[in-house]
Amino acid sequence: MPGQAGILEDLNKTYISNINELPYSSGAPEKNIQTSGHISGWVDIVGFRQMMRDNGTDYIPGSPADYAIVQYDTWANLQNCGSCYVVYIKNQVTVRDGGSLTTAQNNIDLKWAKIITNCDDNGCWQNTIYRTEYAIFSVSAKSPLQFKFPTNQAIKIEQYKGVVPKNIIKFRDMDEGIIEYRVTTGNGSVMHRRKIGMIETTQKGIFFMNLTPLSVWEKTGSGIYHWRDDPIMGDDKIIDITFDTPYGTAPNVDYSSEMVFHENKETNIQPGVWSVLYVVLIFFAGIYIMYKSSGS
Repeated sequence: MPGQAGILEDLNKTYISNINELPYSSGAPEKNIQTSGHISGWVDIVGFRQMMRDNGTDYIPGSPADYAIVQYDTWANLQNCGSCYVVYIKNQVTVRDGGSLTTAQNNIDLKWAKIITNCDDNGCWQNTIYRTEYAIFSVSAKSPLQFKFPTNQAIKIEQYKGVVPKNIIKFRDMDEGIIEYRVTTGNGSVMHRRKIGMIETTQKGIFFMNLTPLSVWEKTGSGIYHWRDDPIMGDDKIIDITFDTPYGTAPNVDYSSEMVFHENKETNIQPGVWSVLYVVLIFFAGIYIMYKSSGS
């Protein structure tokens, strides 16, 4: 259908249907400075990679600790130490899950030195004194939920005798994570896109995919179409059904179907339709005759 194809082309330019299409952003961290001894710095969970939002709930494809975006900075406060200098400052950042929170911890090792000058009657010399310090800075953020791929899908096929098309395919209690599905028969296929992803940013500037409802159909081949929200087909057989999510095609979905048969003959429908059309024609003919009579 040309109109539907044009809609899909426009959507593909403006929106995304897969999380891998999200652009990259390093974000804008919140720099809450912490201090311990001569060590200062900050650590922040700026956001989560590959995050999508569906009906107000945030999801990621795996453990929050694996998808957290962490930024940090540390430095030594030796301004009032005179002849002191940093030997090294090392950071080791770890991220862990803890129920509804994700925590990032920066383990900091600082080694610094102070040069002391000593003098006596024979002259002056310098000694270097080394010091080591250790600090832990941490921060926590609310964890997104881990996305679960759908594994089962119930399907009801309603078969009507004497009416074309004969089979209406109804998906019952479809998983909310399914944003698109495709039904393929021997002669064609029909795809229904249920949701689309808008690219938005969090308060800290991290891009995420915000799902919004959408209903767009795409058809290939012949023998299969759609009526409202349901695919319809003739006597063909279903070869495959695929279910797509924001994180790719759901693998190995077990879709079980039940058949419901309806006895519904065309001869029981057509007389009623023609009766209605006949009454409508008589009504408009009467209006036309009255209009001509008033004009004369």
